[in-house]
Amino acid sequence: MRALAVITVVLFHGGVDMPGGFVAVDVFFVISGYVITAMLLRQLVRSSRIKIREFYVRRIRRLMPALALMLVGTLLGSALLQSPFGFQQDTAAVGIGASIWTGNIAILGRVGGYFDRAADELPLLHTWSLSVEEQFYLVFPFLLLLAWRLARGRIRTVTLSVLFVSAASFVFSLSTSYDLVDSISSGSQFAYYMTPTRAWEFGAGILVALALHQGYTIAAYIAKPLAIFGLAGLVGCFYWIDSTMPFPGWVALAPVAFTGLLIITGTSGGPVTDLLSCKPMTWIGDRSYGWYLWHWPFIVFASLLWPTSESAVLLAGFVAIVPAWLSYRFVEEPIRRGTFRLRRRTADRPPSTGVVRVAAAAMLLPLLVFLAYGYGTKHHWGNDRLTDAAKQTETYPEGYDEGCHEGGPLPERDLSGCTWHSEYSDTVYLVGDSNAGMYSDGLIEATEQTQQRLIVGARSSCPFILASSHASNLHTADCDEYVDETLTWLTERPPGTVVISAAASEILNDGTTLEDPNTGKVAETAEKKASLWDTALSSVISKLRSAGHDVVVIGVIPHFYNPGGGYWTTAHCALIDFAQSSAQCGATQSRSDADELQSLPLQAEHDAAEQAGASYLDLRDELCPDGVCQTVRDDTFMYRDGKHISKAASAQLAPQLAAAISG
Repeated sequence: MRALAVITVVLFHGGVDMPGGFVAVDVFFVISGYVITAMLLRQLVRSSRIKIREFYVRRIRRLMPALALMLVGTLLGSALLQSPFGFQQDTAAVGIGASIWTGNIAILGRVGGYFDRAADELPLLHTWSLSVEEQFYLVFPFLLLLAWRLARGRIRTVTLSVLFVSAASFVFSLSTSYDLVDSISSGSQFAYYMTPTRAWEFGAGILVALALHQGYTIAAYIAKPLAIFGLAGLVGCFYWIDSTMPFPGWVALAPVAFTGLLIITGTSGGPVTDLLSCKPMTWIGDRSYGWYLWHWPFIVFASLLWPTSESAVLLAGFVAIVPAWLSYRFVEEPIRRGTFRLRRRTADRPPSTGVVRVAAAAMLLPLLVFLAYGYGTKHHWGNDRLTDAAKQTETYPEGYDEGCHEGGPLPERDLSGCTWHSEYSDTVYLVGDSNAGMYSDGLIEATEQTQQRLIVGARSSCPFILASSHASNLHTADCDEYVDETLTWLTERPPGTVVISAAASEILNDGTTLEDPNTGKVAETAEKKASLWDTALSSVISKLRSAGHDVVVIGVIPHFYNPGGGYWTTAHCALIDFAQSSAQCGATQSRSDADELQSLPLQAEHDAAEQAGASYLDLRDELCPDGVCQTVRDDTFMYRDGKHISKAASAQLAPQLAAAISG
């Protein structure tokens, strides 16, 4: 079963169309709960005690040396291939956490969701599950021994205790998966990464071990078809579950239950047992830990080297079995069997002394090198040019820390920290999504020149149009509330100038639809979305114009896309590339190509402004001088990512912005 789980994980991470492949990790959790409990139960029944020291010696030998080897190898790959603009820092932070069995906590605090783009580029992302298992190993023997002593060896009482704790964990998992716990921010992410919300999955394996120990089995003639059902159900989960579902949530019950069923029926033989216990599967199963350790760093680094090659990424996942085999052959097995010794054993040095040395080396070595690595990345390796470039790409627009770019409608916000030049009476309002917010720095300078007050009230992923955007990563109702109530508030304010801008990527994004709030009709094609965008933006402009405001619509800027999908970022700027030239980290496209690609949103915004009487500001000439658009120009990062200009570029556009808002 370990072989089935690790093969599924590699296929999923390698890009094979298997939406729920990530639940194979849950299979590992159930198996671990079963295996560890079965082993400890034998000791309890025999002597009413657990050899705690022996247990940890075995776990240390099994887990830590191979983990340390992978961590150090990944650090070397990160130093050569990862970007120094935030991504090396992420790897350093998670590496420190993984070294001390808290990788899941480090990941939760660093990158957030498992399916976020930042997570995709973190070569140690997979250590979250290893840390969850390690934390389980750390506390479970004591809890089991405590339950055994309190129950005075009565297995059924122990079983009820495990059932109670597992049920509590499951309820906690549900409440956080669906963000029902107010005291926990990002509850769904907490549920995914944290041990308390995953404990019930280990509990399922524990309960299976307890049931089998008490003699509860299934007759062979029933077990064999049930095993087929269990295997088919588990494989079905790999295709039925996907990343849009809250997870673990309710849906995690399915893979956990099917895994438990396969373990129970595995003792009765049959075709499923024969398949899962055949020699190739047991060979892979024995090396599954090492393969899991190495597959994800290989996949991440392959995607950095060959970003447009799906086959290279998948192949890298399977090539990772080579270091897994080498680690198993020359590190794991010799240390586990005790044939690998740092020093010759003597009579006055007990066997466990070597294990302590191995544990200390396996934990301290990666911890120290990652601490050093983190220090170097935090200080940009002492390179002034790198420090300056990082400042340009890693800093957000002015007012971001004050909440000017997130939150509810403007009438519900404290705008004191989002107001500049309050001594002036004529007011400029900046509203829209993050493509509006990125002009904050330029407008702060521009309004100083024109002697106007500036109020910034943007909201990421919320274009200021009277239409609803629908996509898996959008909170549509919150965006609609932001637009509707902010628009009403603006119409009640004294006449001023309202600046509106948006990425308008919803028009070209196949995964997003737009809904007309008046008719309820949904636009799905790019052409229909562009038409609705025109109408929805015109409605906003008309309402603002009727209230006496001047309106300036800033047109869509050129966006830069990666050949392999997504937007250009500095994630693919390796340190060795930057050492040659800042331009090596940038992207370039012709103005004509950018205009052709974005023709629909450009036309929609231009037409809406023209029809409703707004000013239309096109900044593409400034961003693409001589017909060439660049994210890096003369060592200045004009873009911080593929669809947002940098603070420096925003400030450079202050003269054009001043001319637009002064009429």
